[in-house]
Amino acid sequence: KQWYQRRVAITAGIFAKFEQYLKDLNTFISDTCIHEQSDLSGDAMDVRNMLGQISSIVEVIDRDHMKVAFFGRTSNGKSTVINSMLKDQILPSGIGHTTNCFLSITGVDVQEPYLLRPDSLD
Repeated sequence: KQWYQRRVAITAGIFAKFEQYLKDLNTFISDTCIHEQSDLSGDAMDVRNMLGQISSIVEVIDRDHMKVAFFGRTSNGKSTVINSMLKDQILPSGIGHTTNCFLSITGVDVQEPYLLRPDSLD
């Protein structure tokens, strides 16, 4: 949950400002075309395309779940990086083969982190 909150706080603000800038630019181009009888239709189309792209990016950012993959050689710090991003010691880390398997991490609304194994009953 912390990862989601940080991601939204940082990126949503940036893209919201960029989206507003493009909307203002689109209005400016439209007004210029009407008042000055200029042919800025190509520019207007470019701005509308960018607005569509920004809307798609914001939609992805607003998702509750996002999949991220970490891979690399043994003992290169993957678990350490994940623990650092989550600001908690959730995954085992150390020298040598510590995790040694594929993991899926899901955020939950509880204080204490926990691990579920495929053979567990919970």
